[in-house]
Amino acid sequence: MTPGPAPAVRILEEWVLRGGYWQVLTSSPEHTSVSLLTCDGGEEMERVVDDGPELHDWLAGRTSSAD
Repeated sequence: MTPGPAPAVRILEEWVLRGGYWQVLTSSPEHTSVSLLTCDGGEEMERVVDDGPELHDWLAGRTSSAD
């Protein structure tokens, strides 16, 4: 069986499916931090932090869910 996406990636995908937006605050193979924003993009509701390369690699240079 093939493993699914990393938990942080799943959170971002589900957030967008529910109408929210996300924006990258920092991204490196060692540490990535992403802000989960309301549907109008105005208020941070939560942050996703990942201390491994999985989220950084998945972002592939994107800076927000609008990219």
